[in-house]
Amino acid sequence: MNWMKLMVIAFFQIARLRVQETPNKSGEIKFDQYLAYRDIQHYLNVLKTKYNEIVEVKNFGMSVENRHLTYIQIGNKTRRNGPLIFIDAGIHAREWISPAQALYTISQLVENRNNAAMIKDVDWVIVPLVNPDGYEYSRRVDRFWRKNRAKGRICYGVDLNRNFDFHWLGHGGSDSECSNFFAGMRPFSEPESFALSRLIRENSKRIKIYISFHAAAQSILYPWGYTKDLPENGKELHKLATKVSDAVHKFRLDLRCCECKTVLHNRVKRSIRG
Repeated sequence: MNWMKLMVIAFFQIARLRVQETPNKSGEIKFDQYLAYRDIQHYLNVLKTKYNEIVEVKNFGMSVENRHLTYIQIGNKTRRNGPLIFIDAGIHAREWISPAQALYTISQLVENRNNAAMIKDVDWVIVPLVNPDGYEYSRRVDRFWRKNRAKGRICYGVDLNRNFDFHWLGHGGSDSECSNFFAGMRPFSEPESFALSRLIRENSKRIKIYISFHAAAQSILYPWGYTKDLPENGKELHKLATKVSDAVHKFRLDLRCCECKTVLHNRVKRSIRG
């Protein structure tokens, strides 16, 4: 099973999820419910113990409300200089399906032996939940909460996806702290965005594919989001996105693939900054 097919299957496995009401003490993940933060963490640590030969789980920062930011690295632990696929999810609190897709991907890579070839020559770094504070708040208080939980002068939260330093506040971000698109008082003002950026930079020489899971738009987006100009590898990105879209279409789901600018109308996305 190649990585594109894995992404396609994940779309459909998570289509019927419900909210988890009780803690999962077994460590076995169930893809019929949206897991709480504590159970996501527990599941990652269970994998670390059970599959120690191919799994590393590490914290790479802390959230505003002092929750651990965690990533899992999957692959040959004796090889730490080869190609790497980097995935992050859950940067927007209300997009519950995003962490669910990341967890399904993790489960398939680690627990499904039929996918062993996918980690033979490539390592995977996956951050299943970039915004744990906002995620938990959206579960318990406000289902449509989008930002993190940073306390502002009059409103809470920063849109972490617009808190990066690439064209910060230039397109799509807002300087109003009550806006869902509030970009923060300055680039990397938030511990979550700063920690994620640092993790990406630490692995930048190895990353060959970078994917950020979101919800809505029914689209596969690639750079750029701030200009109509394509990057040097724009044609290659479009070709790859089309392959994924075609694979998804076989399951009777249509995803359009296009440069981010076309869909987001001047809203810069951190995940396509280049």
